[in-house]
Amino acid sequence: MGGGAGKTAVRHDVIRVTSDTVLAIDKLSSVNTGADKVTETELDLRSGKIFGAVKKQSAASRFEVKIPNGVAGIRGTIFLDQC
Repeated sequence: MGGGAGKTAVRHDVIRVTSDTVLAIDKLSSVNTGADKVTETELDLRSGKIFGAVKKQSAASRFEVKIPNGVAGIRGTIFLDQC
């Protein structure tokens, strides 16, 4: 599962939610265009913590996590958001 230069390759998108977390899924869609897979994911983290590992997104795809003071756009990384 590992890559070079200290980077970790993500095979599947994974979101882990800690206890006492309030998370809303505002949008979750996937369309296969033939040439590409376009996904749209919008999560609304209202309280608590989430940990995510998201594989590299296609240029047309969007993965966003809303938190009370902003929005994080994810393009393919490992992250921890909390509020």
